[in-house]
Amino acid sequence: MIEQLRLADGTRLPLPAPGQRLALAGGPEGSTAPGGASAVAEVESDPPGAWLFVHDPSVGAVVNGRPVQSLAWLHAGDRVCLGNLAFDLLGRPPATEVPPVRSFVLRRRGGSGAGSVLEGPLQSFDPEGQPVSAAAAALSVSFSGGCVAVQPGAVQAWLNGHPLAGQAALAPGDQLQVARARYLVEVLPEPVPEPVTRRLPAAEAMPEPAPAGSASGLGWLVLLAALLAAVIAALIYI
Repeated sequence: MIEQLRLADGTRLPLPAPGQRLALAGGPEGSTAPGGASAVAEVESDPPGAWLFVHDPSVGAVVNGRPVQSLAWLHAGDRVCLGNLAFDLLGRPPATEVPPVRSFVLRRRGGSGAGSVLEGPLQSFDPEGQPVSAAAAALSVSFSGGCVAVQPGAVQAWLNGHPLAGQAALAPGDQLQVARARYLVEVLPEPVPEPVTRRLPAAEAMPEPAPAGSASGLGWLVLLAALLAAVIAALIYI
């Protein structure tokens, strides 16, 4: 989730609540601060990211070096340029604990190889953010004990727009940046345990009903039939 915009001079601006937009002014000779009636673009929060609406394509809107004409989906850690106005999108700071997962995938965002996928359990990168062997790694992302962690090593890296000072846990939707290379973190979560069902005790057996043709019932039927026959015979011979 994107929480703030950080301008080039370090100023931080909170992103409005979902449904509201932050107006941005910029251009070759325009304002370098957000707001104003001359807004050339707007940013609207839509967790877990945000939308960039470009109203004036001539401003030269760029997201992570990729030109944008009218609309772009933004992630925490993206760099947006609108003419003279440049800002980074900040998400949550590095977390100390995240829910356990079963595996992870790093998806390249922007630049050469955009959309390509790197799958765990260990991925290593050089100082330019390009995949390399573990022996040549300046930064590594590894999976162990249900947790995905990044170890910056000797290279500067950013997580959701925040500089990494040491090892940090990675959560779904995080964006890891090494030099100009950016990678979105996707994970396969642990399955949710199914609720335990309690076996109900078996119901007591119902007593079996007496047979329709029991001895007592049959005797009364025989007697009734005999009486009926006697009455009929008497009527005939009278």
